[in-house]
Amino acid sequence: MEPVQENRSPITLAERFDRYRAEVKQIVMQGIEHPRFELKRSAKIARESLPDRLDFVKLIQGIANAHIAEERFVVIGADQKQRKFYNVENTDEFDPANLSQILSKYLDPQPRLEVFNNVRAETGECYVLIVISPDQLRPIVAITEGRSDKRTHFELGSIWIKKETSLQLAMRADLDEMYEAYIRRRVDEEAETRARRRFEHFRETLGAALTVTQPTVPSLDLLVGDKGRLTKSVEATISTGNTANLTMFVEMARELLVQKWDLLESEAASDIDTWIAQRAEIYRDEFVPALDSIVDIGLQIIKYNASPDWFGSVISGLMETFEACRMHEKAIMLRQRPSALAFARPAYDVYVGARALATYAVMRTRFRYLKEILPKYTRFITPEGISQVSVPLLFWPFSGVSALPDMRNGRNEALWNAHIRSAWGTYFGTNDKFLVAAAQLEFILEFNSYIFEGAQIPEVKEFQAKLGNKHFVFLPDFWTSRLDPVVTVAELFYEILARADDFPEEFPIEKPAMDLVFKRKNDRERLLFLGCFLKHLKLSQGQMMLQQNRFPFMFDWEGRLKAIVDECVRAEKVGQAKQQAS
Repeated sequence: MEPVQENRSPITLAERFDRYRAEVKQIVMQGIEHPRFELKRSAKIARESLPDRLDFVKLIQGIANAHIAEERFVVIGADQKQRKFYNVENTDEFDPANLSQILSKYLDPQPRLEVFNNVRAETGECYVLIVISPDQLRPIVAITEGRSDKRTHFELGSIWIKKETSLQLAMRADLDEMYEAYIRRRVDEEAETRARRRFEHFRETLGAALTVTQPTVPSLDLLVGDKGRLTKSVEATISTGNTANLTMFVEMARELLVQKWDLLESEAASDIDTWIAQRAEIYRDEFVPALDSIVDIGLQIIKYNASPDWFGSVISGLMETFEACRMHEKAIMLRQRPSALAFARPAYDVYVGARALATYAVMRTRFRYLKEILPKYTRFITPEGISQVSVPLLFWPFSGVSALPDMRNGRNEALWNAHIRSAWGTYFGTNDKFLVAAAQLEFILEFNSYIFEGAQIPEVKEFQAKLGNKHFVFLPDFWTSRLDPVVTVAELFYEILARADDFPEEFPIEKPAMDLVFKRKNDRERLLFLGCFLKHLKLSQGQMMLQQNRFPFMFDWEGRLKAIVDECVRAEKVGQAKQQAS
């Protein structure tokens, strides 16, 4: 018997790799079928092979969730029945970084695995080996629906697990076993407490098929009561993909945000003081809590990368609320009572909520949610309440309205201090993080404004005339904040315009107008337009700061952004020279 080696060095990666190759060779050559090994002759995870990609994600989820205390292996380029290896031509698709990005989009927590995407069999074939760690933070849950044109491969909140050699949906007993395994690995009291919290959460949120009790049913008290209970219920709704629950939340919020306001508008106001007091009470006890809750639901949808359609339902609810807050008939009466709640304050609160949602989407770089809110228009709220001019909601839908929070330090600072910090600050973390994301959102808004108001493109002007009485002038906050935070978005726009003439639908307020600018133009022309916009942005910032008797920030675009700005300057000089010569 060999003596125990107390100070033996850990196994190196090279040693493990050699062991993996030898073990895989034996499994393939002997035609062994085992739950630890999944052998596939071929696989695809490229963007254009979406069904194959989703099936592969589901397979990885199932293997990672399996009740196996050892490493598990996925071999692409092998066949057990034929007992041979096959050469894999698309090994580059299984680059570790690419596979990690794909899995993180659909699964949480991300499975722990190693990828060797260029392994050579002794017979010369190149194959892919994926080693899945036995130490997984289970259950691994689908956080995005896996749907292709042909079918739904897995649903939001589903937990697939591999049992023996087949994939199955996890049942309650599976979650219990995962919980027990988790506890066995962490025997100290603090770790056990964390484990219990995690698994109690999943038991409560993964649906009737996996739990003892039904998920929390939405109710009005959740919208105006304890925020922790609401968060828990919304997490359950998102985890189970329960569209009915989401619809109930939105409709219940509508009762407090729209119907109550409509009834208040229609009530006779013979006793003005009583009516004003009633309005202030409804605003304080029902309107603000319900608004905070519906925005919180929207933030959770973004946080957990849930359905954009769900997010669209929240935005539709906010738009309807904004309109209900106009109080056309009572506006004059309210303006005559300076001590009353300002007539525009409820609508302003809705605007703050909408800006919080859009800013959070930008902060999390989940731009797909922007397409649900950027194209939303509303008529200006004015002291007279009769404006027929429409403006994108996120711009600034107030004209001549007083009694709103002080904005001398900038709109975004005011939005943060007015309500975002106290109601939804935990999503952003710090004031600085919010302001960075808010600046990036304003870059996107100003880019849309520039297309209509700054670029002076005849085709766009013709299109704008057909839109009717719509206003596209936007005043960003860059007279109070630097341009450094927006470089990230500017670089993103550069990448988009350098490779395609079709601007993604996440960013336009009016997609047809953006198509008129970029469609059928080469990459140089598209980038030249971006360069002129960046030049405009810096110049307008300087002009606004000088108007405020402030010296402009020391800033300049760098690298390839500076190159396209310089090209714009040269092109403008050439154009001016031609005009003078003619």
